[in-house]
Amino acid sequence: MRRAKLGAPPVGVALVVGNGTYAHIGRLPNPGNDAEDMTAALRRLGSDVTTVRDAERGAMTEALQVFTARRAVGRTCPWCSARGTVSRWTA
Repeated sequence: MRRAKLGAPPVGVALVVGNGTYAHIGRLPNPGNDAEDMTAALRRLGSDVTTVRDAERGAMTEALQVFTARRAVGRTCPWCSARGTVSRWTA
């Protein structure tokens, strides 16, 4: 993996979502912590990261719109962790 050089432009743009609060099941303990860990790891690699935690529909829509507009900067890394399942892909 490529590491960030001091002062270098970002090697990618990432959106990390850590939603762990749900009306029908309550609060899950891990998504927020997982999101913070993933954010830190991606930043160490030089990505420009936006992190969204416990976002409602409007905030998620806005975050996705901003991410979509910014992804032309470089490689993208949407990341999702839900109920112990981790998915990642590049767009």
